[in-house]
Amino acid sequence: MHELVVQGNLTNYTSTKCMDTYGVNFVSTARNVLLVTRDTKTSNRTVLGSNIWESSAQIPYSWICGDAWDNYPYTSKRAVCTPSIAKAAASDWTVSRHHISYCMVELVEEKCRLSFSFVIMLVVIGVNASKASISTYYFLDLFLHHDTKDHSLTQVRHFIGQMSEVELELGIANL
Repeated sequence: MHELVVQGNLTNYTSTKCMDTYGVNFVSTARNVLLVTRDTKTSNRTVLGSNIWESSAQIPYSWICGDAWDNYPYTSKRAVCTPSIAKAAASDWTVSRHHISYCMVELVEEKCRLSFSFVIMLVVIGVNASKASISTYYFLDLFLHHDTKDHSLTQVRHFIGQMSEVELELGIANL
């Protein structure tokens, strides 16, 4: 991040715009963010802290809510922070006990795309059509024939029953 700042590759965003950018479930136009504070609690201009996104967090953008909110509100049964609540308090935005003045964002080109295969689509449609045809055949066979000896399902069940009897007679089932 330091190199990106020195090279001028980060874009300054207001607190509200930063919250708009990162207060979504899937961020596609930005990558890293640097929160800038004017707090004078440190004299050597060091990094006050760094965090990575927790995939287990119940709200992926919970860090924009600041110190007063919980990352796991559903577990602890607390109020849930939303981007609109966070933006309403943007002027008092506090993260890790530091007032945030603005943020610097690494913008990236959006690379999301839909991968589509016509061949795979045709195979899936064909398999589903054959499943539907077989199900329809057995449904009609079961309800249109009144003589149970003619049912395909009854014949399959009878065949399986005969095979089980043959296995028991030969002792194959006990192997």
